[in-house]
Amino acid sequence: MPAINTGKVLVTGASGFLAVTLVESLLDAGFEVRGTVRSSRKGEYLLHYFNNRRFNFIVVPDSVVDGAFDDAVQGMDGVIHTASPFHFNASHPDDLILPAVNGTLNLLKAAHEYGNNTLKRVVITSSIAAIFEPTTEEVVFTEESWNEFSIRQVNEKQDKATPADIYRASKSLAEKAAWEYVALAKTSFDIATVNPAVIFGPPKQQISSTDQLNTSTAMFYNFLIGKQQSLGAAGNFVDVRDVAKTHLLALMKEVAGGQRFLSNSDKGGFTWQDVADVLHEKLPNDDIVKNRVLRGSPGTGVNVKQMGFSNKKAQELLGQSFTPFEVSVLDTFHSLCNLEKSLG
Repeated sequence: MPAINTGKVLVTGASGFLAVTLVESLLDAGFEVRGTVRSSRKGEYLLHYFNNRRFNFIVVPDSVVDGAFDDAVQGMDGVIHTASPFHFNASHPDDLILPAVNGTLNLLKAAHEYGNNTLKRVVITSSIAAIFEPTTEEVVFTEESWNEFSIRQVNEKQDKATPADIYRASKSLAEKAAWEYVALAKTSFDIATVNPAVIFGPPKQQISSTDQLNTSTAMFYNFLIGKQQSLGAAGNFVDVRDVAKTHLLALMKEVAGGQRFLSNSDKGGFTWQDVADVLHEKLPNDDIVKNRVLRGSPGTGVNVKQMGFSNKKAQELLGQSFTPFEVSVLDTFHSLCNLEKSLG
């Protein structure tokens, strides 16, 4: 498909952690943006937050209902589908897998039937969970990898599968369903997927209580308030502003069509010890850091072996650079401290 540099873009799940930053990036790039939200209240918050006449919203209460996106996709030049559940609380595979797969297919079917020949590309938010499998070997995963392990675990164990495998299987199966649908339906638009690591960075979505923090931001906040006592490995991370940029570039660049893109920081794997080291080194006199953040054993995070994920494709094909770990940690910290103060 040709490059999309101007026009109208639909963002599903527009009130989410990633999506708010993404919509902001799209508006800054000059696009008109329509966001789907589950309630008018969420939409009104976004209208006030963006304060931009190029943003509007449409209410889609349930993405798995047939025809949920039929009206939303009409007149769009591009679509970015971020709406998909992210949590580790599922007690049965259907709790996560059905919404993830059916929501994605509903969006693609609507785009195929009602895109009115204006729609050029759909970018889908996937995850590194759809890429990596457990391994004892030192390996660097790329976009060529698929997580078949979690799918097998869910198929074999059903409701006895771990919540982590249920979540990972939901991401793998939803992305696989997207690629298969586009190939079989021979859509006039192409797709690209973005597979981010654990996303940190300043939250901008509507939050009236810290209990409402999205899953990845809650992980960081729990570390700050002492609920997360282990200073061990936490996985790979990426800044929310970088993930938004990956989506934007995947939409705009002609070469991105038909591609998967890992969105992962240059540092990649991190430990909570690494986070503690940054905070104590850069903010030694901050009361919250002094009183709440564990010191652990400074400098030992580098000794922890972790999975690797290559962001080479995003750098070379999209021309993307990534926010340094230190900057992301400090920005997330300050943002959460300000949020805590504002909530009282």
